[in-house]
Amino acid sequence: MSEEVKINKKTQFMRLRQFYLYFFNDLIWDLRLGIHTVFSDYRGMNRTNYGYDPTPYQVLQKLVKSGWIRKEDTLVDYGCGKGRVGIFLNNQIGCRVIGIDFNERRIRQSNSNLIRYYKNKSRSLYSPRDDNESNPDDFKPKIQFIHSKAEEYVPDEANCFYFFNPFSTKIFQKVFNQIKDSYDRNPRKIYIFFYYLSREYRNYFPTNNSLVLVDDIDCRKSFLSSKTLYKLQIYTLRE
Repeated sequence: MSEEVKINKKTQFMRLRQFYLYFFNDLIWDLRLGIHTVFSDYRGMNRTNYGYDPTPYQVLQKLVKSGWIRKEDTLVDYGCGKGRVGIFLNNQIGCRVIGIDFNERRIRQSNSNLIRYYKNKSRSLYSPRDDNESNPDDFKPKIQFIHSKAEEYVPDEANCFYFFNPFSTKIFQKVFNQIKDSYDRNPRKIYIFFYYLSREYRNYFPTNNSLVLVDDIDCRKSFLSSKTLYKLQIYTLRE
């Protein structure tokens, strides 16, 4: 056996080993949180709204460690799928999260996961509003999953927005316009998070002059890959 063949076999073995470690890590975190989010779901997808692929927990752990999201923040997860991002970030940071998905069945799955999560952890579903913490009737959920078209929903109190190729850039432009309109109504520091930009998005971004890259979190080591797609990019609005 040649040295080159030995190296190739070793590389293949290491990548296979890393895949199983990554998959096992996802299973462990699902068990910890009491939810079911491991498997992808492409049912109901179309040319503009794509299927569900869960963001790996290893990537979400890097996002938590980066410090870009704080407890007092409100994050919107577009194309939330089965709710992994929202539940994990709330669990690790304590931030408020709103998941949006056009697929009603996946929203039902998200809400089922949410019920299991709170039942498993015995946490309160609600957090008091900032302006009236003493009023028990003025509470808002820490985690919400809402059935809605992405381009029709942007809460003015949200300051963080998460995307993992949930839909076409045509829809994203409409969502982005909503975010900018929300900023005009309620000026605040806004952060937009993208994981694993597809070719469609990589071609689109140079045409959008309103976004400014503020951080680039490399996730390649987690997957033993040289692909630059394995990264989290964090943007803010150009002022």
